[in-house]
Amino acid sequence: MLLNVAGAVVHYDRFIKELPVLGIRNRNIKFTVFDGPNLCKWNGGRINQDITLTPEMVERYNKFGIAVSLTFTNPVIDLDDPVGNHLLEMLHTYGKLYNIQNKVVLVNEPLREYILNRYDLSLIRSITGHSPDITITNELIREYKEWEKTYDYIVPKMELIFQPEFYENVDTSKYEILLNDTCKYGCPYWLQHFEAIAEVNRSYPNPRDEVGKDHCYRVEECWVDGFNSDGPSQNECMDLTPDAIKKALSLGYRSFKFSGRENDVKVVVSQVKEFLR
Repeated sequence: MLLNVAGAVVHYDRFIKELPVLGIRNRNIKFTVFDGPNLCKWNGGRINQDITLTPEMVERYNKFGIAVSLTFTNPVIDLDDPVGNHLLEMLHTYGKLYNIQNKVVLVNEPLREYILNRYDLSLIRSITGHSPDITITNELIREYKEWEKTYDYIVPKMELIFQPEFYENVDTSKYEILLNDTCKYGCPYWLQHFEAIAEVNRSYPNPRDEVGKDHCYRVEECWVDGFNSDGPSQNECMDLTPDAIKKALSLGYRSFKFSGRENDVKVVVSQVKEFLR
């Protein structure tokens, strides 16, 4: 089973102490940690903050058998970007040294081909590029089946994962399920939301300083009026319960993802420990 946890950089100090121990205690679990560091314009999913992933961090994670994943989910990519290329080289180098396949989450096809031809990295199709429409059609299933051919894993919209029309027609072992989505079920602003985050990352070298943290928060969080992302979940697909996780395992899903780089590290670690119980 694979568990992908947010906060590779922002929670590094605690992760590097606790995740290797949890990995030893739970040998059937392989850990990945992810983040969007170094103010890279390729980042998406969350607006950039001034955090730095160093070679020493990647090496220590990889030495302990923990993969590092970067959220290069911006739909618009300049392949000559020096920051993005430096980070790719870092993941590739230490992955080869410690026999760990580090990862990149992405939606941009030229970037996928670029990485495939130059680096030994696992490729994950991001949830951020999906249509807000959650109606399961033959066309939607065909799209997912095509991604199965070109990506190692796909992160699907959470509204789909327990629908028989979906899981009976895909290879569930290739899907990474988000355990705790902070967006409203069936949010109509899904695509525009992530496009706006991506645009901010491309437009400002250090957006939280230049446009303000309050503005960034408003862009990042669900745009539905009155929706409280910290309130009780209205659907198991948006915040999986222990019973829902058991159900997912019974359907063949084997990879799971905790979001929440912005959460307190104590909360994130407690969620991981609860998942492993």
